[in-house]
Amino acid sequence: MKFSKAILSFLILLPTIAQAKVVYNKKPMVDWHIYAIKGFLHDVATVNGPETKLLVGAKFARAIVWLEGLHKDKKTHEITSFDTEDRALVQAAVKYLSDIQTGKDKEISPKFVNYWANKGKKVIAEYKEHYIKKDKGQNEVKIDWKLELKK
Repeated sequence: MKFSKAILSFLILLPTIAQAKVVYNKKPMVDWHIYAIKGFLHDVATVNGPETKLLVGAKFARAIVWLEGLHKDKKTHEITSFDTEDRALVQAAVKYLSDIQTGKDKEISPKFVNYWANKGKKVIAEYKEHYIKKDKGQNEVKIDWKLELKK
């Protein structure tokens, strides 16, 4: 009887484990987690007006594109193994969302994590860097980015 319960539990968890391409501290991150991060970062970048979006939007879009790339890859990636600004931003978002979800941050209701996950399904993030040769062999970086909601 215990053996069949173990098999049943494994079969129930298998789809969740199989889809996890991103891991945070050895814990799988599924679509819902990715959506919550995307929705949260979108809100942080846009809720305080266009000045804030201009200030942080490109970096947030880049971090979302990076995270989505890892999530879509066939390999499994441990976020904490990267040493990038994108990883630091995503890791800070995960920590904050976790604090809200577990009640450590009592100022924001855990219901907001679901709100951000639902919003995250609609977030469109794009980020591209173009290098333009200038005079005297110097390169200039031109960044094209987008961080918005599907209409």
